[in-house]
Parts: sequence; C-alpha cells; structure tokens
Amino acid sequence: MKKSAPKLLIIDDDDYCLDILEEVLDDDYHLYRAKSGEEALLLMPTINPVLILLDINMENINGYETCRHIRKSEHLKNTKIIMLTASAMNGDKVKGIEAGADAYLTKPIDFEILLSTIKYYVAA
Repeated sequence: MKKSAPKLLIIDDDDYCLDILEEVLDDDYHLYRAKSGEEALLLMPTINPVLILLDINMENINGYETCRHIRKSEHLKNTKIIMLTASAMNGDKVKGIEAGADAYLTKPIDFEILLSTIKYYVAA
C-alpha cells in the first residue's frame, strides 16, 4: 500500500471482521482500526480518514450514535460513512441513513459490492 493511499478507518468490535476487512482492503488503502465508537472518536481527528466503515452493533456507543457524533464534528462532517451490520431490516437502514451514513451494507459482506461502494465514495 502506498503512503499516499486514501485513509480508511474501520470501526468494529469483532476482531475477525477487522482482520477480514483489512485483508481485503490493505493493498489499496491506508487502514486504521478502532474496536469501539469511543476509540474511533479519539482517533479520527488525528488521521482524518476519507471514509469510515462503521459497524452498528457495538457496546457503549453504537454505530448510530458514533455516526451522529462524526456528523456534528466540523472537521469530519464530510467524511464518507458506510455502515456495516448483520441487520437487514428496513427500519435499521432508515436509522442508519438518518444518523448520517452515506451507505448501509449488510453482513455477510459481499466484497464486490463493498469495494465498488468504497471506490465510489472515495472518488466523490
């Protein structure tokens, strides 16, 4: 991965998901990891990611709340956010978009769709 590659932040409390996403994305992006919303909110201002992959189901601050915090930040409000979750219910998708997510993808992850979605938002 090149030093000038776009910075992506992956926020997920599941090490397995973090490892898989890192394996798929590491060649094209400069990756950062956070295991909680709290950790991510502390890390984001220092790395200024262009895109965030955000799990919804996390302890303490869930993905919806983390997304709302990001959107309130003047420094990060234009960062693209793709929510990832095992929940495919329409109500959850609506909550994600209302919280400020740019896209909402379900697990298990279709990596072809994920990669094309990331490329779309990174290029925007």
